[in-house]
Order: sequence, then structure tokens, then C-alpha cells
Amino acid sequence: MVDNDNNRSKLVKLITSRLPSAKIFKTKDCCTDDESVVVYRDIEIYIYDVLDIPLLSVERTEAGHE
Repeated sequence: MVDNDNNRSKLVKLITSRLPSAKIFKTKDCCTDDESVVVYRDIEIYIYDVLDIPLLSVERTEAGHE
């Protein structure tokens, strides 16, 4: 994914729509081989509410904790 303002905004919306408590902590970029664009290499995300993770929410519901 090319690192630009438009894609960064879309990435934030995608992550927070799926994991509301998530925050992007750090990104690392690199140039493509021909150095024509900068692309994301790594994205570090912190999830502050573990129940945002769908599998854990399902397990909690099945266990009768909700």
C-alpha cells in the first residue's frame, strides 16, 4: 500500500471500524525498488480493549459472560 494521506486515512478508518479501541502506534515505510513510491512496510497497532477482537467476543458470549 502506498503511503500517502488518502491511504493513511483509509487505513485508520478500516482498523478503527473493526477494532474501535485500536490506535496506530508506529508505521515503517520503504521505497520501492525503483524508488518511485514509498510503501508501508510495518504497522504497529495497539488494541486497548481485548474484547474488540472478534474471536474473543464470541468465546465470551458462548461462555455466558455477556
